[in-house]
Amino acid sequence: MNTPVQLTVRGQVPEPDAKYAAGKVTQALNRLSTRVQHVHVVVSLGTNPANERPAAVEVEVVLDGSPLHVHATAATPAEAVDEAADRLRRQLSDVHDRSRSQRRIGAPRITVPVESEEDGDD
Repeated sequence: MNTPVQLTVRGQVPEPDAKYAAGKVTQALNRLSTRVQHVHVVVSLGTNPANERPAAVEVEVVLDGSPLHVHATAATPAEAVDEAADRLRRQLSDVHDRSRSQRRIGAPRITVPVESEEDGDD
C-alpha cells in the first residue's frame, strides 16, 4: 500500500497507541490487490469516568472509489484498535469475496422488447 495513513488523535491518547493504530490498519491493507485511494484513522479517548468504553477508533478507507467505514469502542485505545482492525479485515474479505463472485458468475443480460406508440395504433 503506497497511500499514507492520515491519523487524527482526539483526547489524551498515548503516542504508542496512535502509532499502533496506524500500523494495524496498514498491516490489514497491505494484503489487498485493489487500489487504496484514501485512509483516515481517528483514535479518541474520552474523559467521562462513567463511560466504561472511553476509547474509540474510526477507520475510513476508500478502495477503487468504494468507501469502507469501521468503528469500534473499548476500555483502552489498544483494545479499540484491535477490534477495529478485525472489523476492517472482515469487511475487506467480504468486498474481495463479492468482487470474485461477481466476476465469476456475472449478471445475465436481459432484453426487453419495447413497442413504440406508432405500432399499437393500427
